[in-house]
Amino acid sequence: MSTTGIYIATQQELSFKPADIYKPIQVGAEGHEPIGYLRDDTEDNISSKNPHYCELTAQYWMWKNALEDVIGLCHYRRYFFTNSFSANASNIMKNDDIDEALSQAQMVIAKPRQFKYTNAEVFSHYHHIGDLLTCRQVLAEKCPIFLDAFDNMLMKKELSCFNMLITRKEVFAEYSSWLFSILAEVEERTDIRRYDKHNARLYGFLSERLMNVWIDTEMIKIEYKPVFLLDEKYHLPRMIKRKGESKMWEVFCS
Repeated sequence: MSTTGIYIATQQELSFKPADIYKPIQVGAEGHEPIGYLRDDTEDNISSKNPHYCELTAQYWMWKNALEDVIGLCHYRRYFFTNSFSANASNIMKNDDIDEALSQAQMVIAKPRQFKYTNAEVFSHYHHIGDLLTCRQVLAEKCPIFLDAFDNMLMKKELSCFNMLITRKEVFAEYSSWLFSILAEVEERTDIRRYDKHNARLYGFLSERLMNVWIDTEMIKIEYKPVFLLDEKYHLPRMIKRKGESKMWEVFCS
């Protein structure tokens, strides 16, 4: 019988866990007190890079150390839901839902968010566009087969976000090996010492784009699922106001 582990990237204690298959992992744990969960600074890890790699320090730890046959990554408030019609916490994906999805597809990812502008324009508005071009150059040198998908992604007005996924271990390993090799080379070529705290999370932002590129190039069969941001206290979908926007947006892929 196959085993499943959906890891919840967190830096704080959780008041809510959807099911036994969900496993909280303390990210950026190096130098911080334990909070009673798995830590991303044990065994083979890149925990010290958490300020720049975000939840990817959990993904790296999972790639190198997790033993489950089916592996997934979510956030301490963001989860995959079974459908777009109900954000009740009881509809967070459980083991049977995951088994059903992976019987039809190779990977579960977030339903794409729709934007008014292209992904290149969105990135240039919030981040340093030169870093995106550096990433493209790395792809051109190391694995040019991914360039067409990368350029297509830049021109699209939708993106599957959050670095969240559920897949079988062999697919997870293949993707992670590729992703971290690209990010390591980009890291060698970028200087983020003067970036503010938000933009210093560069490699997490780049990986959101790169996941879409890898999936398209490798022609991975996808099952899209809605992602809701839960209020930690009430377990209800939350509304936030994004910087520079005058209206309220639901934080899920609709």
